Order: sequence, then C-alpha cells, then structure tokens
Amino acid sequence: MGSTTFATGLAKFAQTVITRLINVCYKTMAHVLAEAALDIRSKMAQSEKFKQAARDLGCAEDAEAFDKAIRKIAKAPPPQTVAKRKAKTKKPAK
Repeated sequence: MGSTTFATGLAKFAQTVITRLINVCYKTMAHVLAEAALDIRSKMAQSEKFKQAARDLGCAEDAEAFDKAIRKIAKAPPPQTVAKRKAKTKKPAK
C-alpha cells in the first residue's frame, strides 16, 4: 500500500515538473520569437529610413538614376575588354 502511494506521488511530482518545464520552454520560445519579430521590424524600419533619406537627397529608385549618381562618385575608368588586356601582356621569354 505504501509503495502505491509513493509511486502515485512520484508520478504527480514528475507530471508537475514536466508541466513547469514545458511552460518555461514555451514562454522562453515565445520570448525569443517575439524578439526576432521585433528585430525584423526594426531592420525593416531602418531600411525604410534609408530609402527615405535617399529620396530626400534626390536619389531615384530606378537603375538609370543610380548609375548616373555612381558615375558622379566613382571616377574609375571602365573595365578593359579581354582583347585590350591580352594586348598589354608581354609575351613569355624564350
């Protein structure tokens, strides 16, 4: 009779512990997911702020306007073609 009561008590204790662990894990997981969602929202807001700042500076969102703005900034010459590179290379010594 005593062992049955002990086994029942142990089973109830185990069930309580498992229930509490599940609740803690669920709350922790929910907290992590909420933080991730908040992080995504803040990053989206940051990208929107960047786009708005670009618009305020007069940048358009099309590729042609982007290329025009880049040409103002980047003064590097256009890349050489393969034929021009080969013409500049020296022939190996014999």
